[in-house]
Amino acid sequence: MLIDLDAINEEYNYLPTYNFEEQLEIGERHEKELDNRLENLTICLRLEKLKVEEQIRWGIDRIFYSKAGNVFSLEYKTDLKAYSTGNFFIETISSDTPLTRGWALKTLAQHILFYVPQEEKVWAVSAWHLKQKLKDWEEKYEEGICCNETYNTKGLKVPRKEIEDMADYSLKIPKEE
Repeated sequence: MLIDLDAINEEYNYLPTYNFEEQLEIGERHEKELDNRLENLTICLRLEKLKVEEQIRWGIDRIFYSKAGNVFSLEYKTDLKAYSTGNFFIETISSDTPLTRGWALKTLAQHILFYVPQEEKVWAVSAWHLKQKLKDWEEKYEEGICCNETYNTKGLKVPRKEIEDMADYSLKIPKEE
């Protein structure tokens, strides 16, 4: 008897199983892409990448220094599925073994940059405002589960429109030729 994993995933609201190393590689590639584009903005003085252990501890990927003297802490979230599903995955539990809070709960960044590479677009959302919405979203939106090889990640499937509407700003950042 064949087991239809896609049907099981759909029935139990699971997302496809992911390989951590592959996802890390994809994420790093898009981080570099986003770094290059942000550094080329006329308002950017400097973009500082934090050490990996600092990124994990604080939930801050970059510090953006503007030419006007403003400084912003940023967390990058590249979501390749948002283009086709119409939802952003807002992680509330990063690992169920051991139970670890997801980035939406633990980030100390001022802004979350939601990046959809297929559209070459970024939405900057206040992390504080996002955290204020979580309780409402838990009651309103479906939970999704991403299966990794040894643990599961849980989060909310939040419609893109919700994130786009709460964004402080958005940027179209075309790929360099």
